[in-house]
Amino acid sequence: FLVAANPVNYGRPSRLSCAEALAAGLYICGFQDPAMDLLERFRWGPGFWTLNSELLQGYSKCRDGKEVIAFQQKFLEEYSSRREQVIAEHKQKALEKRRQEHSTQRAGQSSGASEGGAGEGSSDERSEEDELRDEDINYNHVLRNSGRKWGAGNDDDDDD
Repeated sequence: FLVAANPVNYGRPSRLSCAEALAAGLYICGFQDPAMDLLERFRWGPGFWTLNSELLQGYSKCRDGKEVIAFQQKFLEEYSSRREQVIAEHKQKALEKRRQEHSTQRAGQSSGASEGGAGEGSSDERSEEDELRDEDINYNHVLRNSGRKWGAGNDDDDDD
């Protein structure tokens, strides 16, 4: 499991270009300098190392295929749980922001309309407007801007 950085498949897992796959193989087998040299030829080359640094380092430490599979499985499980947490946090912040924007707009409308019957909306109307749909969120953008990389494996969070 590695993530593509090439412009055709950027961000797509396991959709590497030939250059990315060859560089990854060289890196994992201990030929880090030739691997880096290979991807220096591409504008997107440094992005490949950024997206996959933890994975490549982990794979290169494995002694056999079983260890590679075990490392990959552990990484994917950790990433999946981090991803769900980041998305939930972002949804909550976006919903709070949307509610605040709506209340600000309503305050402006009600101060501009005097007794004309254009009063406040019902709570049912408000909850429909405030509802945040999944299609309102670009999850790749959320993850990219959350300060966490694909390979951010540090569990330095003081959540406990």
